[in-house]
Amino acid sequence: KYLSSPRSVCLDGTIYLVADNTKKVYSYDLEANVWQKVQPLHMLHENGGLVTLDGKLLMTGGHWKGMEGG
Repeated sequence: KYLSSPRSVCLDGTIYLVADNTKKVYSYDLEANVWQKVQPLHMLHENGGLVTLDGKLLMTGGHWKGMEGG
């Protein structure tokens, strides 16, 4: 499946992937060789970054649909 401008990070042996203009978050379990949907973002995001901090995933920067001027 095609995802627009995906961002990815690895956390505790799992790869997480988020694409632009969607709330969907996917994870890939390296040991099980399986992709799955996980808890979605709270809002649509575009042109942000994806980082890990203290065992958590964080979306940074960018903008979202409905943002004033964006």
